[in-house]
Amino acid sequence: MKLFAVVSLAALVAGLPTSGDTPKTLSARANDVPFGNKKGLAYNDGNAIRALSRPGSATWAYNWGPALDAPAFQGIPMCWGATGECNANGIMAKIDRGDTPWVLGYNEPDMNRDQGGCNLRPSQAYDAWGNDMFKFQQRGARLVCPAISSYDTANSQFTGYASGLTWLRQFAYYRNNPWEFRCDAQALHWYGVEGRSGRDQAYLFIDYMNRAHALGSPIRSIYGRAFA
Repeated sequence: MKLFAVVSLAALVAGLPTSGDTPKTLSARANDVPFGNKKGLAYNDGNAIRALSRPGSATWAYNWGPALDAPAFQGIPMCWGATGECNANGIMAKIDRGDTPWVLGYNEPDMNRDQGGCNLRPSQAYDAWGNDMFKFQQRGARLVCPAISSYDTANSQFTGYASGLTWLRQFAYYRNNPWEFRCDAQALHWYGVEGRSGRDQAYLFIDYMNRAHALGSPIRSIYGRAFA
């Protein structure tokens, strides 16, 4: 879901601890954030978010595109959709200038376009991913897998196919190809559960992050990119 407010909060959440963790993996996770700060912003107008660049606040930002116009922040570019819906030239320019260590993948492929998603089946996203994203990886950027919604179902009322973690699982294991060679981090959106208390929402969010992390390796980072 594309957020049309000027600013929304985003965060890079280090991979959640597991029973198999060692001091080495925990240390790697703690440092696996852009520019030493987990807090970032989503924006439409780069100049409008200057006031939020105070010390100790957010240090990076994204705008569902190449993120070229937020001078007070480190812009993290996004390849919004498959093939022609990705500004590859703008993203490559940022990588070649050394301006970004990450490239964000497709935005909510499990949602319809009128809801802000790029609307791709897991198989479609998988087949397009190499052509769209591997060239950035070859230039040294790390890839963030497609950002899913939190509507986890095998048959979404919005698209007719999988959504949420079910979509992510089908994408990750399509053709039984290990996904750790395709993505360096996971991207998740969280919209909560209507009618639940704040305490319940917090527990549900933590459970959501744990279940997402269980899909990947124990040192993979998680981008919690949109909250509502």
